[in-house]
Amino acid sequence: MNEGTIRLDPGETKNKKGRTYYVNDEVREDVEAALANRNPACPYLFQRDGEQIKDFRSAWESACIKAGFYEVVTDEGGNQKKVPTKLFRDYRRSAIRDS
Repeated sequence: MNEGTIRLDPGETKNKKGRTYYVNDEVREDVEAALANRNPACPYLFQRDGEQIKDFRSAWESACIKAGFYEVVTDEGGNQKKVPTKLFRDYRRSAIRDS
């Protein structure tokens, strides 16, 4: 973090290739906050109550519903539910393009 980068070594990523990410001020603040608030007994940066956060889809769904990015669908039983219209992956290319 002192050099403004986060390095993932080979073998730590899904495709097993290493990467270096350059960190802006906003990301630095988020990582520093996560470090300050984490359970020191857990080795993961992003955690909840000392347990690794493995899936953020339910949090993403809740955020999309709160932001109004949803549609109401009715199932076969006549029950209505809110379904997000945006997926997290929808923003990957936008983030790369706009950086």
